[in-house]
Amino acid sequence: MLGIPGRWAVAGALVVALAVTALVRATDDRGIDVRAAGETETLPARPVTTSARAATDPAGRALIVWAEAGDIWLYQAATGERRALTHDGEAQAEYLPAFHGPDRVTFVADDDRPENDFRPGAGSRSSVIREVELSTGRTRELTRIEGGVAALDWSPDGSTLAIYLSGGDDNASELHFLRSGRQTLIRRFGPVAGRGGFVNYDEWKVDWAPDGRRLFVQDTGLDTSQEETLYVLDTEGRDAVAPRGGTWARWGADGQTVYCVCALHPGDENWGWQAIDIGTGAGTPLLLERGMRPAVSPDGRFLAFDDGEDVPAVHVLELSPGSLPRRVAGSAIAPLWLDGGHLAVTDTIPCPDTPEECDAGGHGSMFRPAGTASAVDVASGERTPIASMSTDNADVAYRSG
Repeated sequence: MLGIPGRWAVAGALVVALAVTALVRATDDRGIDVRAAGETETLPARPVTTSARAATDPAGRALIVWAEAGDIWLYQAATGERRALTHDGEAQAEYLPAFHGPDRVTFVADDDRPENDFRPGAGSRSSVIREVELSTGRTRELTRIEGGVAALDWSPDGSTLAIYLSGGDDNASELHFLRSGRQTLIRRFGPVAGRGGFVNYDEWKVDWAPDGRRLFVQDTGLDTSQEETLYVLDTEGRDAVAPRGGTWARWGADGQTVYCVCALHPGDENWGWQAIDIGTGAGTPLLLERGMRPAVSPDGRFLAFDDGEDVPAVHVLELSPGSLPRRVAGSAIAPLWLDGGHLAVTDTIPCPDTPEECDAGGHGSMFRPAGTASAVDVASGERTPIASMSTDNADVAYRSG
């Protein structure tokens, strides 16, 4: 029987929250960032940015931070403590939390949002980026920025905060850097057409490469004729490779490869899974027809993903020429690597509603999260339940509004 150490219980709680968040209607935003021992992974949840990152605080304790009903919350695995880091509820919406070093959490605050609308940037004329120090509870303002923040990410060395402002269907989007208290506009992007909350395709994301030399910006539109939705940039905002349409991008462990479902060549309307070599810009197709919510293994050898079908399954693909995906778990989505041989997955159940009413988005994805998570042995397929940190919290994360 597979044992479940405390670290895995934390990851399971995270996965439940992540994928539960993934299928909430687009009126409810909850970003999640995790720090636990070991490797680093990022995981999308829906057309906002939700990340899962593995690390520890100075005392080696595993922590999870997430946004819920307008406030930022912290969960400490060692003690089971769950406490709010902000306390103003929906009067001022805080969202997109991200760890900055071992003892600080960065988040975005807006005070002019429509009621019960927690999407990044919704109704926002300006956003405030703040940071709370976990050891003291003191909060300070990092910057104010015009427009709504759709995604953010700290560079690996903690020196630069990348901030993505999504302009929506009609306006240009922008990438800003915040360094040493100084905010700089790095790049403008054209409008993204047809964004519609399709849980199996849409994603807003900005993500630094593991070596900090590059980053990508992704803002996926529903219309695959949109020629530019994925940009891989250097630290000056210049194209490292030609922009193209695409989604579900993830960095390889070497920082030289981007895996994505995207256009093989810039301008192509047909998208497919491939590995893009940042040095040459060449794409190598992967033998993978359909994949969502991917995660690259800590050693960079494997790509885990779910297929987004009505009864979804999780698969693992070895990232070597000629390899084919292997199914490792059914009725599951949103895999997260626990270590090189095990995944945490969110369990799913069939959606009982009509396609138009199903919480997965009404686009043929007839599943919903079960509110539980499992650990899966990648080699054997053995599946072991993982308790969530709070069934009440999982329920809150699932409900809209």
